[in-house]
Amino acid sequence: MRLTLIEASSADLVTLEEAKRHMRVETDDDDALIDSLIKTAVAKLDGRNGRLGRSLIEAKYRLSLSTFTDEIALPLPPTRSIDHVEYVDAAGVPCTLDADECRVIGLDDEAGAILARAPRHPWPWTAGGPESVQISFTAGYRQLPNPLRTAILIHVGHLYDHREVLLGGSSEVTTPMGYEDLIGPFAEWAC
Repeated sequence: MRLTLIEASSADLVTLEEAKRHMRVETDDDDALIDSLIKTAVAKLDGRNGRLGRSLIEAKYRLSLSTFTDEIALPLPPTRSIDHVEYVDAAGVPCTLDADECRVIGLDDEAGAILARAPRHPWPWTAGGPESVQISFTAGYRQLPNPLRTAILIHVGHLYDHREVLLGGSSEVTTPMGYEDLIGPFAEWAC
């Protein structure tokens, strides 16, 4: 199984203005630093490498498999849409799966989505190579849940207040109090 990011969103989960308001920063002197800290705090939670194992912001991905299985759990919930399913058939010919040959269970669900075969439609035979089945899908929240937005803001403020550590200080920085409580419920279904 291989997961590839096809297209990331350019939208901000937390804006520079929101972070500055949260931290009560009134000057523009540290805007570049704060913007960088926002990206760091989001990256800690978002996507394949994030702690939550989910897509926080809309992005397009491709899941590559060697063959179809009964039910294919899509990573990085919530899944917003299955954009298309392509496969290489047993003769080596590239094909696209028709929408009526499969069904999707759990779109926009916190628990994630599952791609399953439609009743009376067996999965097609594939060539069986490492990327014989490719599922393109869109994942991410339509609106970021408030606990996650708050956790990101808290983390940005904490990193900002302890930036000397980031710039070569010797103290250890941990996440701030309350952070784990805010993200914990969203990590329950992590991949």
